[in-house]
Amino acid sequence: MKHAFTREQVKRIIIEELEKSEKAEVEQEVDDLIDSYLSLDEEKKDGFFSELLRMIKGQPKEEQEEIAEIALLRAQSRREALKKIGIGAAILTTAVGAGGYLKHLEDLALADSRQHRAAAKEFQSDKGYEGPNFATQNEFYLKNYEFSRDDIQSIDDFPAGSDEANIAGFRTIPTKHFISYEALADKPIPKLKATTGSEYVNRLMKFFGNTPSKPKMLYSVYSDYSKIGQVGYAGATAANITIRIRGMDQPVSVLPPEWTILFTFITNAISTLDEKDKIRFETLVVSAEEDRYYRTDRGKHAAVQYGYYQSAPGLRSLKPSERETMSPRTAETPYSESNLSHKYSPTLVRRGYNAAINGEKYPGIPRRDEEKSP
Repeated sequence: MKHAFTREQVKRIIIEELEKSEKAEVEQEVDDLIDSYLSLDEEKKDGFFSELLRMIKGQPKEEQEEIAEIALLRAQSRREALKKIGIGAAILTTAVGAGGYLKHLEDLALADSRQHRAAAKEFQSDKGYEGPNFATQNEFYLKNYEFSRDDIQSIDDFPAGSDEANIAGFRTIPTKHFISYEALADKPIPKLKATTGSEYVNRLMKFFGNTPSKPKMLYSVYSDYSKIGQVGYAGATAANITIRIRGMDQPVSVLPPEWTILFTFITNAISTLDEKDKIRFETLVVSAEEDRYYRTDRGKHAAVQYGYYQSAPGLRSLKPSERETMSPRTAETPYSESNLSHKYSPTLVRRGYNAAINGEKYPGIPRRDEEKSP
């Protein structure tokens, strides 16, 4: 039996099927999000609306209102599940008029944000520093404390693959030794304006426990941690302090006390994250470190070399001896845009590639007085 559908009818059928498919996909994503929250410990059940809004904001702008409506109605249909994560179903659609679903969801997400800001405000208001100035930190530690050999630890001692080894592996200070947290727990940390190390870690852990944005909060602390030693042309070890160690004739240079305190908090906090939040935090860290690497001269050279040489990895700067054995790219051997060097430095990759296919020598990275164009 044949069906004589017009072109418009066929088009409408296809559109309806696509709409059903898209609606099902949105509903499934909402279900997955709710189910992920059901598996969390009680103290981690925050930030649901922020995550839901983030999911919707990733869609085309003209579709967001419709998707928000589908998402909220789907969430409302799972009343019992929502109760288990502390959300009343009525709140989802209260006072929602036509065309107001996205705005309503933004308001709900804002409540999550306010909870984070409240936790941050409590953290900031709970400090009252009594101790030396940061400018005199080295002198203060050298004069007032003598540490035992057991108080000094090495980054090399962390088990391979551990959270400690992974975080320390991103360090930018070429110093391996640091004062243990136990030895700093009762001592002032001038850089952090903390009367004692333990007091500061405890305040951070309280902030961390109260915020619904745990990966972002943890990353903000990591960002401060990663800046230690970034002191311009003074050298990467300028942040170090020198301390007296019992039984040793000369003072020893170690990582500054703020390094130990922030490192301890970060690694302790990571261990409390569920798998989803841990992956989110690690993604933030890796992306930031990759971006920072490709801003350095070594990273810039890696990008230009990837564009110029056929076998260049694009992930590190090549040694002169390695470059001697490599052939320049040709029009038949282009680079891949999926390489990290192209993701962060596409202009530099094109600079190397253009030089290669034009038969020019390796161009290096641009000089300060050179035009930015490749």
